[in-house]
Amino acid sequence: MQTNVRTNRLIDEASPYLLQHAKNPVDWYPWGQEAFDKAKAEDKPILISIGYSTCHWCHVMAHESFEDEGVAKVLNENFVSIKVDREERPDIDHVYMTYCQEITGSGGWPLNLLLRPDGIPFFAATYIPKDDKNGMKGFKRVLNEAKDIYDNDREKVNAFCDRVHKGASRLQSADSGPVVNRSTSIRNVLDAMMENYDPEYGGFSKAPKFPMPHYVLASLYASEAFDLPRVRNAAENTLMMMRQGGLYDQIGFGFMRYATDEKWIIPHFEKMLYDNALLIFTYTEAYRLTGRIGYAETAHELIEYLNNEMLAPGGGFYAAQDADTEGYEGHYYLWTPQQIQGVVGEGLAGAVSGMIGVMGKPNFEGKWIPNRIECSGKMDDDLWKTVRKDLYKRRLERVRPSIDKKVLTGWNGLMVAALARSGAILKEDEYIRQAMNILERIGGNDGPDEMLRGFIGDKHLGPAYFEDYAYVIWGLIELFKATKMPVFSLQAKSMARYCERAFKLPGGGYAMTGERHEELVLRPVQLNDQAVPSGNGIHLWNLLRLSTMGEDEMLTHAATDHENFMRMESAIRPLATASSIIGLLRTGRLQ
Repeated sequence: MQTNVRTNRLIDEASPYLLQHAKNPVDWYPWGQEAFDKAKAEDKPILISIGYSTCHWCHVMAHESFEDEGVAKVLNENFVSIKVDREERPDIDHVYMTYCQEITGSGGWPLNLLLRPDGIPFFAATYIPKDDKNGMKGFKRVLNEAKDIYDNDREKVNAFCDRVHKGASRLQSADSGPVVNRSTSIRNVLDAMMENYDPEYGGFSKAPKFPMPHYVLASLYASEAFDLPRVRNAAENTLMMMRQGGLYDQIGFGFMRYATDEKWIIPHFEKMLYDNALLIFTYTEAYRLTGRIGYAETAHELIEYLNNEMLAPGGGFYAAQDADTEGYEGHYYLWTPQQIQGVVGEGLAGAVSGMIGVMGKPNFEGKWIPNRIECSGKMDDDLWKTVRKDLYKRRLERVRPSIDKKVLTGWNGLMVAALARSGAILKEDEYIRQAMNILERIGGNDGPDEMLRGFIGDKHLGPAYFEDYAYVIWGLIELFKATKMPVFSLQAKSMARYCERAFKLPGGGYAMTGERHEELVLRPVQLNDQAVPSGNGIHLWNLLRLSTMGEDEMLTHAATDHENFMRMESAIRPLATASSIIGLLRTGRLQ
């Protein structure tokens, strides 16, 4: 006898993340007016929970809390609950992450906030355990206390919401400051990066360590422009240590999202398209500047990985690969000496295990993450090339990580830039052809006012955001440089002119949302670099390059205006605006 499985409203959504929650006992709503109307009509607070399908801690909270009947009962009786895929709606994510940072001083995913029916929050947190644990209040207690204060001390809630909204509004506005000259702006950013540089293991922060390819690019370009050995060494050491660590999938290629330790050995195992696209570009540029063949090989490997595992039918690449398999983080990527012996045989097992650090004390959950940092003996490249393929074939027999099958326009725009650049530098015409195919898939050849955020199968994800345009324009410029075909520069200029109309802010810079987007409680503006460079930072490079491609008074003025704005921003927050100096360095605007 078949049992009927209860589902909620998310069952009709296309987002992989929302579908992961479609069988929760929580009465989830997708983002939309229906949920807010219900909250207003019943005077109930709203839970908004934001995450993405490959997020490990999103999975943990889902299993602990959102699949729990007791938690669901509290939510269904006392709250209106909304689920949001941050990759589908980066505008909503950015607005509520800004509120979270104002309330807590930090952020992350899953992102959980309790809102008044008008959308203003009075509570924010990231992961919350179901029950009290390690000094943290459990989710059930948080919900009950929040409901109590909402019902019985509304004045306090409203006063708090007013303060939070004012603070978040300030965070969304650009700070005023001096427009420093170019050399000072460049020096400020480089000084901030080098102050945070780890000279032993590379990287520009303490653990957790993210790849931050735009920091490495800025360092490479600065060392090219000014002959700065210390800065170039920082970039190269970072690239080499990341490639040797567990952050890099030594068996199947591809970079993980970040490392939880200073040595790059223990990763957070999800793989994101944006990281790998940016790192293809970065390793290609490192090869161009140094001639070190290992950098070119890494770029080739990354492209091989994406084509093997992330390529979407019809062109373009999927968004991400999950961190978890069979309920365990990283389970797909772990090895034991016995497993390696079962593939390569007893005679080679010791040498192969030693080459990739599968020896001594386990480094993760009783097993080993392959890496070349904690290894014994010299790497035998010829032997490794043979046995790696055998290990990869054996690993394919395991339960594979799920893939988030969104084809996101902006992230694929980064791939257009990466493939066009690597094709030109590494003399691979196929990469350039693939970049052109991706451009066609994501609508880069369509009118700029028609471009979409992306696709899930045949479903459209709504209008593109500013970062999507900035990244696609970057890709178009790289295609023009690689092919010398005027059509790509003309398309880039057309998109840039559209950005002036749709996204330009009166005080300078560009908002995430434009004339085709829903109006939220705050208009989101992303000025700071995060794991990816900000659209504002990359677009400065775009405008500086476009302003030299024939006469275009609008874009020439836009380039000057945006350069002044970003130099003002970099004077205030140099580490957060590292991408803003890439354009200055690459176009020779040094004084």
